[in-house]
Amino acid sequence: MAIVDTMLRQGFVTRHDLDQQLAKHQRRRGSKRARLVFETADGTPTDQFISCLRTRLMLAGLPRPQLRHLLRHDSGLEVITEIAWPEHHVTIEFDTRATMLLTYRGWLVIHATRERIRRDFPAVLHEVRQALTRRGAHLDTRYNAGRNGAQQLRLAVHPVAL
Repeated sequence: MAIVDTMLRQGFVTRHDLDQQLAKHQRRRGSKRARLVFETADGTPTDQFISCLRTRLMLAGLPRPQLRHLLRHDSGLEVITEIAWPEHHVTIEFDTRATMLLTYRGWLVIHATRERIRRDFPAVLHEVRQALTRRGAHLDTRYNAGRNGAQQLRLAVHPVAL
């Protein structure tokens, strides 16, 4: 996942290139897994950790988060959240500097350092689920959205990244 995100971000491949490869190899072994990875990757993550975190959250049945969401305050101050659900005003923040502005603007902020996410992902996931539910999101009640798709995509995410 992270490799495809990086290739898209750095312009080594385009979405069209990925679609062509899928069409060319649609009957080959691994093509279903490749399709899931290519459909999820968008080139937005700035590092492997964010790419894999987004994937794990989606595999857990959460809606696709927006990465690098820009929030502007009336004063001109700007905050870029690494991973957020803007339609629900929920974000995961790795450092606390933006918290005051985000909460002032009505956002629910889940504080989670990268180390905490690596060490205790289920607890962070639970907090995000609760926050999204409080904000009206209708979540997949199963922890794996789409059994076959989730299993295939899970195999494509490098376990060491998180």
